[in-house]
Amino acid sequence: MSEQVVIAHTIKQNERWDLLAYRYYGNVNEMGRLMDANPHLSLSEVLPEGEILLVPVLRVKGTNQDGLPPWMQGE
Repeated sequence: MSEQVVIAHTIKQNERWDLLAYRYYGNVNEMGRLMDANPHLSLSEVLPEGEILLVPVLRVKGTNQDGLPPWMQGE
């Protein structure tokens, strides 16, 4: 089993869960993922400035390239 890779983000003034979810995942609905990874932070509207937010890196499943010609297949 592999370890979860995370990005450490230092919270700036007036940052919120939804804004950070959009920044890192492109979707405000992913803020639950951030909340689950950061039980040390309160569920307040504005996050505490200077604290560290752990952002889990999502693994992207590769596409099947078997049907592509060799010059179009990635390495």
